[in-house]
Amino acid sequence: MTCLESPLSRMMPVSELFGAVRRSKKMTAASVDGSINRVSQGTAFLSGVLAGMVSIAAMYSLRVAQVGIFIPELAVGALVNATPGNIESFFVIQMGELAKYTALIVATLVYLVIHGAYGLVIPAIQRHSGRRFVSVGAFALIPAAFDLLLFMPLFGAGLLGTATTAGWVGASVNTTVSSLVYSGTLLFVAADFRMSYPERLKVSRRTFVKSVAVLVLGLAALAYGLDTLVLGPSRKGYKTIAELFANEVTPNDEFYVVTKNLIDPTIDAGGWNLKIDGEVSSPLSLSYQELLARKQTELYVTFECVSNEVGGGLISNAKWSGIPLNTLLSEAGVAQDAGYCACACEDGYTEGIPIAKAL
Repeated sequence: MTCLESPLSRMMPVSELFGAVRRSKKMTAASVDGSINRVSQGTAFLSGVLAGMVSIAAMYSLRVAQVGIFIPELAVGALVNATPGNIESFFVIQMGELAKYTALIVATLVYLVIHGAYGLVIPAIQRHSGRRFVSVGAFALIPAAFDLLLFMPLFGAGLLGTATTAGWVGASVNTTVSSLVYSGTLLFVAADFRMSYPERLKVSRRTFVKSVAVLVLGLAALAYGLDTLVLGPSRKGYKTIAELFANEVTPNDEFYVVTKNLIDPTIDAGGWNLKIDGEVSSPLSLSYQELLARKQTELYVTFECVSNEVGGGLISNAKWSGIPLNTLLSEAGVAQDAGYCACACEDGYTEGIPIAKAL
């Protein structure tokens, strides 16, 4: 009779089995951490750029929906305010409205590079947090803190965006959502990209040249589209004197428009008020309907942009109806020592004229 070894006699004791499982888990975790640590800075940077594209798109979408702010737009506004008038006029004359959109594209690319830099710290975040969802929340604090505490005050929007039309609530909501989108995309989607290229991203010279060509063509198409579809053809002048006199009043659809905004604010006429305060004895606050109910004065007035060149199209003429400014200022009782009349618009633009001219 042959004695056969029982399979049970070859089984590993339970204590050793669980010990092997624990060692296996540790080895797996170590291998994952090792792969994260081995991720090159270039790959981590590109991962941040990819996630930044999604995040910036989310921030822009919220801005279009009139929720919060768009950081590149704030940067362009700050740049325009800091640019000397003669330099600003040069770019307006040479490029028109396209100058603003070119600056916006450059600001967006710089903002995208900053998001790429955020991606360099993702290995450290993952090493200190074993849960991916916890990592998403922790990592979202980085871009949110930079936007709310650094970029917004730097660009004149105030701490937490308090100086913007969206207020600190809208700015915080927009920034928080876009930051969560960024960190979530980086940790869930771009993680596959990082694991596919742990050491370095290998791109052939031909692929690199094609990618650069596509990028250049895309930017050229975007610039052309903004110039033709968004801005439209500009009116440079009339060919004959007869045509000039025939169009002495500029049609509304040809009236020149210059705006500093990427997206102009939507004004609710029902909630809008004209306020006159400051160095006056009787401050006024008149609704749009109250202004319409008053006696109107009609006057032909020519508007011209300060950056318009000789023969340029940034000039238009129309018959305007409304209440003369001096009538309202006299009603408010302007102080004798008042020097200027400062006008503030809904989008934050301000302009001033001497009080003697306003009266």
